[in-house]
Amino acid sequence: MSGAAICARCGDYKARYDQVCPGCGHRPAGDGLLVAWLLSEHHVPAGQLPALAERVRRGEAIRPSDRVLDLARSALHRNLSTDEGLGRTRVLAFALVSLVLTPLPALVLAAWWRSERPRSALQALVIGVSVSAFSAALSLRWLLAP
Repeated sequence: MSGAAICARCGDYKARYDQVCPGCGHRPAGDGLLVAWLLSEHHVPAGQLPALAERVRRGEAIRPSDRVLDLARSALHRNLSTDEGLGRTRVLAFALVSLVLTPLPALVLAAWWRSERPRSALQALVIGVSVSAFSAALSLRWLLAP
């Protein structure tokens, strides 16, 4: 599946549902990202995209039900590509907190973000475990040094 999608605003084709439309410049955000996902090959077969594009071009409103929006929300929360991750400042903050205090905050946030922000959860888990292992190795070396 290539992931091609239809722009919800103008009906033009784009390579991915979360990209800026080359035709009108629209970039989906918020619930619009859910609708954009619904208008992509991730949700509908590629053969149905031309009919959807024509509907949008004719000005038909795309109004998915709450149930369908929940389906999209659920699918996107499991998708690492929609989670931007922590960013450099937060990564350094997690590393510092894990080094100075404990890895517990990183582990708690990893569990909390597991379904909504999978990339951030994975980053928090890796940082917490890595820094803990590093500090444990240094501590053991210091304790076992002659």
